[in-house]
Amino acid sequence: MPTKAVAIVRAVVSTVIGHYRTAGNALEIAWNAMALMGRFGGWPSPSIGESELIGPDERRPTPSQARSSPAPPGPCPQRPLHQPEQWVTNFFAEQIAPWMCPVLQADNECKMHLLPLARIIGNMRKFVNFSSLGDSEKLHRYLTEQFGFLTIFSLPHTDDDTAAEQLKEAFDFVQEFAESCARDKHNPPFLAECFRTILTVWHGQKHNPGLDVNFVMEDFKSEIESRADISVFDHYLTWALPVTLPTHIADTVPNHAVNSHGATEPQCRKVDVAIIGGGFSGCYLLHKLRKQKFSAVIIEAASGLGGVWQWNCYPGARVDTSVPLYKYSIEEAWRTWNWTEKLPTTSELQKYFEHVDKVLDLSKDVIYNTKVTDAAFDDATNKWTIQTDKHSRIEASWFVPAVGFAAKRSFPEWPGLDDFQGVIHHSSFWPHDGVDLRDKRVAVVGTGSTGVQIMQEVSPQAKSLVLFQRTPNLTLPLNQAKLTKEEQDLEKNSYPDKYEARLLSKGGYDFSPSDLGTFDHNTEERRAFFQDKWDKGGFHFWTGAYRDLLTNLDANREAYSFWSSKIRSLIRDPTKREMLAPLKAPHPFGTKRPALFRNFYQVCDQDNFSIVDVNKTPVTNVLSNGIVTADGTTHEVDALILATGFDAITGGLKAINILNSAGENLTKSWSNGTWTNLDLMTADFPNMFFMYGPQGPTALSNGPTCVEVQGDWIAQAVASAREAGKQRMRATRAARKSAENGYEGFVFE
Repeated sequence: MPTKAVAIVRAVVSTVIGHYRTAGNALEIAWNAMALMGRFGGWPSPSIGESELIGPDERRPTPSQARSSPAPPGPCPQRPLHQPEQWVTNFFAEQIAPWMCPVLQADNECKMHLLPLARIIGNMRKFVNFSSLGDSEKLHRYLTEQFGFLTIFSLPHTDDDTAAEQLKEAFDFVQEFAESCARDKHNPPFLAECFRTILTVWHGQKHNPGLDVNFVMEDFKSEIESRADISVFDHYLTWALPVTLPTHIADTVPNHAVNSHGATEPQCRKVDVAIIGGGFSGCYLLHKLRKQKFSAVIIEAASGLGGVWQWNCYPGARVDTSVPLYKYSIEEAWRTWNWTEKLPTTSELQKYFEHVDKVLDLSKDVIYNTKVTDAAFDDATNKWTIQTDKHSRIEASWFVPAVGFAAKRSFPEWPGLDDFQGVIHHSSFWPHDGVDLRDKRVAVVGTGSTGVQIMQEVSPQAKSLVLFQRTPNLTLPLNQAKLTKEEQDLEKNSYPDKYEARLLSKGGYDFSPSDLGTFDHNTEERRAFFQDKWDKGGFHFWTGAYRDLLTNLDANREAYSFWSSKIRSLIRDPTKREMLAPLKAPHPFGTKRPALFRNFYQVCDQDNFSIVDVNKTPVTNVLSNGIVTADGTTHEVDALILATGFDAITGGLKAINILNSAGENLTKSWSNGTWTNLDLMTADFPNMFFMYGPQGPTALSNGPTCVEVQGDWIAQAVASAREAGKQRMRATRAARKSAENGYEGFVFE
């Protein structure tokens, strides 16, 4: 780099650091830096290639294009009189940060002088409230990213005295990144994992100088290049590629993987049982296995426990089963915990899992921020080998993919979805700090429980709401209630009886269907029976109704007739009434899990609310400003909420490359239909158990009840194998052929 350029950078750094130490005002620092550069006639060129400047609203380059750096920023214009903070911050984010990132990777003299400035600019995000800089969420997200990336890119050149602090700060940024830029089609959780891998590689190289860093990074870059859905972000990983590090040394991967709690995990960990997922299933099974003196580990993709309750933080997200039924029956956990309301929200459920974690000390056996990519069984050793996206391995005698039934998200395949310029979020990618929908035209796609909950919450903010519906949700009244500590403390002595009762009920609740059939009552008695169940709220009208609700179609029609009469009375608009509560049932009542409503139908009845029946007018494509349907209508919206659910039940299992000893993938094994024995095992995959998965009571039961029954069974099965000196357990092919004809379903070998 020319001597003049180095002098300019040295002068800027010196001036900025001086202001930083004396004033500490991040925006003043930014302005002084730009003004000084302007006096020197502009920014020096990094001299490592040329490409177009990348702004926050422009398409990013491909990975190959991104190998060259952006052009230097232009001269500093006159300081604006209005909104200077927004302008200064935006200028840094759009021009200075992208310019500096590749410079930090270049092998030139300028780099070392830029590093202190990079760290200062990275710290600016601690002083600036990006959400106050206008209404553009895309801008806020971009600003946060740019400043945080500087923290990451300066890390390899940090001296040893501050390396640990910088490493933690960089990991903290990646966590913020995963939470704040949850853009659906760009799969930010995957990208966040890539950045964690970058940091882990750098961390590993410090402890293992023989590590071939480039080999690992190229592997990840290749994976990114194969994923068109995250092309908007791929240049960041390319810039992060440490191309100047040696490539001729060992071909190993990092010795350690760093999780969000600061612990280090060995490259290969050997345990008795490996569990995927830290939701209700995985946490309960880990607790039970410990009681049986087994070594076990949970591999969890998120940074905390809770499963779906760690991810689902969309507006209105709450459980549909009342407490204390919706929690563990483990006394040390419930004895010291109280709820604030009968049907808790996501935030309270997250706090509950933090409490459970603390009481049961679960995290010491949890590997966080890690996804399982492959699992294979070896006949010779009777062991499962589990591979993760951190290039680490776990070897286990028993394998439990407790991924739940809602682990793989479903997205609509609409042409042009990537072109939409407004706010867009999948419900399960909702940012933890929320989304500002004030005075926005909002579209909600889907009327599952998520769609119902979201619409109830965003209605007061939105300028207008349009619902894209395929099937109306046959909802039931929420019947929420506040709870006090005093009343819960009094009730706790009855908890053991409640938990025993839920084990004996049909759906895992503390109530069961009536012993009476629908037509054992006359018309008047039947209506009184229905009304009583309706008034109790929740699932009483569903799982506490007549015993023949799901076995007699005429009985089912009686229940639906009562339901539709109740809902239709809440809707004034006749067109909306027919779409939301038609006289003819769209499907037998209770064959889908109902959502619980609070003021959903009042929201739907508002003048600023409209419904699109996608059966009659399906979506054809998406434009930059809205959604186009088959009748030619463009529904202009500012925000698009995809409450489109999941590839339910089997999607999460099939997303993992699970191989039996013959090399057959689980997906291929189930290509002609899913099969399990009692929702616990499947033929040809020994020593592998399911929890809350396919062909179980899963979506039609109370989750905690279901997983405790299954967890107890699995823990006892593994203990029985140990006691008998057996190393293998499998579901028999005879059971697969005829599970109802008395064949032995499971055998130890």
